[in-house]
Amino acid sequence: MNSISLIIKRYVFLALAAICMIVIFGNSAEPATVSSQKSGGAADVVTPIVVPGYETHPDPVKVKEKQVVERKLRNVAHAGEFAALGVCAVGVAMTFELNKKKLLNMTFRGLAAFVFCVVYAVLDEVHQIFVEGRTFELKDIMNDSLGAIVGVVLFTLAVWVLDALIRKIKNKNAN
Repeated sequence: MNSISLIIKRYVFLALAAICMIVIFGNSAEPATVSSQKSGGAADVVTPIVVPGYETHPDPVKVKEKQVVERKLRNVAHAGEFAALGVCAVGVAMTFELNKKKLLNMTFRGLAAFVFCVVYAVLDEVHQIFVEGRTFELKDIMNDSLGAIVGVVLFTLAVWVLDALIRKIKNKNAN
């Protein structure tokens, strides 16, 4: 791949990573009341869909069911944000050629992207200490890390499969 193409890809992935980081920072900068309103609103919509017979349940049961769904939505939101960041981070890392051994290259780049995401997750939690009603939560770092590893692995696998298909087509056309 030519160097101009790699540089363009690098800056596109850097821009996308920066956008992900800004969105994550913005969500973390919201006071607890605002964050709870958002997740509560989402749970209002999702709970009747995912809890069978929700509308017929007594109100105290509905409150508990909504709380469970809201907690799961928050976990999914954390993982989703960091899955996107993981994709962008590994995208940036893939624009650097480190070694002739392809598997070692992919492993190191994936690991570097994952570590970057975990460091950002920790910094994000530290940031929340200074936001009204928010706290440092280890479980959030775990959800963020899980999302990051999913994003890194899925994107890396997609690139690997796409690369293998392209090579196969090129070899077929060469013969």
